[in-house]
Amino acid sequence: RLVSGVQTCALPILLDVTLATYDGLPIASNSQNPEEDSAMAPELLKSIMKQMNTDTAIISGRDYKLALFEVSPDVICYARLRRDISIAEIDRIRKEIREFMEVRIRYPFFS
Repeated sequence: RLVSGVQTCALPILLDVTLATYDGLPIASNSQNPEEDSAMAPELLKSIMKQMNTDTAIISGRDYKLALFEVSPDVICYARLRRDISIAEIDRIRKEIREFMEVRIRYPFFS
């Protein structure tokens, strides 16, 4: 289980989620390919941030939808989506991940 708050709140939106460092290392994931997702996410987000001057991207193709955004200065979220997602929904997910990470740092014995 990745982030119980995100899974409960956003289950209809998210297929899988990978949290990664900017170095491409996986932090947490429920993806089938966390190492691949973690390696790809920083380069995609850096490119988007440079070209579009934003820390959030929604990428849609014929067979996929991705959300890619910065959770904190050290953490990136790479999420495969079930459906289209709004920036407000991404902001809510980002907030829930930050809150969960904060709890884990303060109380590491909760898992």
